[in-house]
Amino acid sequence: MERFSTEGDFVDGEWIDGEFYYRSRRKRRGQTKEEALYGYQSSGSDSDGGGGGRRGRKKRRGGIIVEDKSSKPVNFVSASVQDVGTENQASAGDDDDGDLELPSALGKKIQEKVRQKTKKKPGGPASSSSVKYVWQKHTSEFTNKMMSKMGLTGGTGLGKNLQGRVAAIEVKLRPKNMGMGYNDFQEVTTGRDDPAAATESEEVAHRSRANEQLWMKKNKKKAKTFVSAEELLSRQQGRTVGKVLDMTGPQVRVVTDMKDLNAERMVVEEDDTPMPELQHNLKLLVDLVASDIQQYDSRLRHDKQTIAILEKDRDRLQKELELQSRSLEVMHSITSAIEGVQQEAASRRLTLDGLLKTFAKLKAEFPEEYKLWNLSALALSHAAPRITSHFQAWQPLLQPSRGVDVLLPWMELLQEQEEEAIFTEVDTAPYSRLVMETVLPHINRAVINWEAREPEPLLRVLEVWEKLLPASVFQSVLDSCVMPKLRAQVEAWDPLQDTVPVHHWVHPWLPLLGSRMDPVCDTIRWKLNSVLQAWDPSDVSAYLMLSPWHSVFDAASWEQLLARNIVPKLKVALEQLEINPAQQRLEPFSWVMAWAPVMPLRLMIRMLEEKFFPKWHHALFAWLGSNPDFDEVTQWYQGWKSVLPAELLANDRVRWQLNGALEMMNQAVEGAPLVMRDAEQWQQQFVEKKFAAVAVAVAEAEAEMSLKEVVESFAQEKDVQFLPKPGRLHQGLQVYGFGSVSIAVDNHKQAVLAQAGQKWTSVSLEQLLEIHHARKGGKWNS
Repeated sequence: MERFSTEGDFVDGEWIDGEFYYRSRRKRRGQTKEEALYGYQSSGSDSDGGGGGRRGRKKRRGGIIVEDKSSKPVNFVSASVQDVGTENQASAGDDDDGDLELPSALGKKIQEKVRQKTKKKPGGPASSSSVKYVWQKHTSEFTNKMMSKMGLTGGTGLGKNLQGRVAAIEVKLRPKNMGMGYNDFQEVTTGRDDPAAATESEEVAHRSRANEQLWMKKNKKKAKTFVSAEELLSRQQGRTVGKVLDMTGPQVRVVTDMKDLNAERMVVEEDDTPMPELQHNLKLLVDLVASDIQQYDSRLRHDKQTIAILEKDRDRLQKELELQSRSLEVMHSITSAIEGVQQEAASRRLTLDGLLKTFAKLKAEFPEEYKLWNLSALALSHAAPRITSHFQAWQPLLQPSRGVDVLLPWMELLQEQEEEAIFTEVDTAPYSRLVMETVLPHINRAVINWEAREPEPLLRVLEVWEKLLPASVFQSVLDSCVMPKLRAQVEAWDPLQDTVPVHHWVHPWLPLLGSRMDPVCDTIRWKLNSVLQAWDPSDVSAYLMLSPWHSVFDAASWEQLLARNIVPKLKVALEQLEINPAQQRLEPFSWVMAWAPVMPLRLMIRMLEEKFFPKWHHALFAWLGSNPDFDEVTQWYQGWKSVLPAELLANDRVRWQLNGALEMMNQAVEGAPLVMRDAEQWQQQFVEKKFAAVAVAVAEAEAEMSLKEVVESFAQEKDVQFLPKPGRLHQGLQVYGFGSVSIAVDNHKQAVLAQAGQKWTSVSLEQLLEIHHARKGGKWNS
């Protein structure tokens, strides 16, 4: 319905010359949300001052605002004709009473039209409240009110001409997976009056409901079982799946078990299960309740774990609190003790024994804090000056034990175990600092005044203080004090002039120095080699000088020393030996046998086989051929056997030689022809029977000679000093001094490297000798 409304147009204004003017614009009431939704304007809205239309254009005439209503839009009022008539009648009644005055002719025309319309339908249709429609059976009273506001009256329809359809539009449900227009399918039905159409519609609706039940699983009749919360939690124990929403199907599912994720979709079939939707909803509710139970259980377990963690934190904090309280008490006790020590030190009443007792008590009662707070350093600061004054007049060589009883308690107090020490440097350790400040200076002065040829006084000092000195300090004394002086004394030693053998003042240092003595031993061996070149076998002093070094030199060096200097002289003595049973002189043989305790057995046997046994067998063969007295021959044999040492008699090769003499003696006693093998046949027979492999190994060992030994032999031959230089290395090789030239011997590459300035070059032995002579003459620039 469309109409013009002049309601509220002539308020707060006046008529001037047939025109209406208002003095101030009155605000209209705004349209409500419901009115905007359903498109109606309630009656009396204009009177309330509302209105959601566009503002009219204004004109100002002589100070009075004039509103131009020609541009205002049509105001639609949601009311039926009957309502309008009713309102008009009410307004007309009011007009009769004089409440509403329409001064213009337009107002009179509007009132006349309203009266005519009300006269046409005196009875009027039934009110909207009395007419009931079919669709009202399925709706609430709100729908009736809403339709009334939109202009619907009983027996009529909506629209301009009241032609709106009352019956609902019915459609056919398209089957599943059928597109629009497929197979000429008609969706709109012909109406409910057609029984066939109604039947067909019901069938289609039935099929559509069957197709819509895709979410429903096939209901198999099973016995109902009820699960309590405890049973549900026991089943779900160990599972980590919470609430999972399965949205892969037509309906959202709540999954609490992983196996339900892969459950097959049940084929939709006709089922006579009553109210499947309700059962599905109940199942969803049960699943939700089960999921909530699991969540509550998980939350409960989480809370219990949180409680346990908080209890542990509480216990830990309680322990920390107790430790802090104890630390405060310990700190107070230690601070009190230290303050007492400082007060005594300030008043000069502090004694060394009292200081020792105080810090020993602190270490016994608070061992961890004693190490952590480095109380040893504090004790050292008070003890060092007093201990230094105690050692002020100490002479270690004359009084080696003085001060041991004073320093021993402080060692137990200040010295830490190596694995527990908090100091990494020797100089920072408290006890090491105490020793270096009090004891070590006196020992160093004693070493300076010490005579190297008299080792006993210094040895007594070091033996007494070895347990009191830290290992690093003791080794530094040996390296920096003892070794340099001992090495200088050995280099000044002359084997031909000194009456005191060198081993008398060198050997006592071997237990303390150990491998540090290797350079000293090399120097001694080189000097012995130079002296033995002019030695005579009859001089027993060589044996007295060399025999103490038998267990000091390594086996190879010792054998090399004897093979080059002793064995050749002994062979000469055996060659000069005359074996005469009538007048036998055993002195040369005694000279040779005197070296048997220190001579390698291999060298001694070889020397006897070459120079003694052939001559001895010839003498016996000649004696047996002259019809001798066999008792004298037997005594002669027993006499020679008695002068052989036990080590030689136990050797198979020596026994083989003696057995050969016995065979000749038996041949002479039996009257058989005497047969004597020469030395070569004898040696060949012996090697073939028993010692073939050993003889080959011995021959190979004798043939082999290291390059260092060759250089050393060459130096001895040319009368050039060949000694190692301690502490000097070149590419990992020991540096030796060949006279005035520094060389390195590379046995792997069989090369001799000589130093020329900053370079090292490979040289031959002849070139090395030339360099040595050139340097001695001042022609070689190093």
